[in-house]
Amino acid sequence: MSFLGKLWRGEYPLWVHYWIYGVVACFALFAAFVFTWAKVMPRLSSGAAGGVELAFFLLFLFGPCYLLVALRGVWLSAEDYAGHQFWKLLAKFSVIMMCIKIIKYSYVWFASLGLL
Repeated sequence: MSFLGKLWRGEYPLWVHYWIYGVVACFALFAAFVFTWAKVMPRLSSGAAGGVELAFFLLFLFGPCYLLVALRGVWLSAEDYAGHQFWKLLAKFSVIMMCIKIIKYSYVWFASLGLL
């Protein structure tokens, strides 16, 4: 829990938060989500449930939670950044843009399911 606590509080250096826990980890989560989505969709009609469905469900639940923690960590790490102001502002701008993107794609996804 120490890792997630440090991530939540923004205690890692800005470059680590942004590139490792923001970009690389979130890209890996997204790739895993897309991969499992592609495997789950054809199997839903057959009613078969297995490990891929469980992985998809876990990614669906915990992926957004991790993203929230990572984005908050990037923001707080940028607050404490003592380097050039440009990197601080760029990190915060990217967090804002990512939040807008999440809202947009969540709306599109829920609308495509007929939930909106």
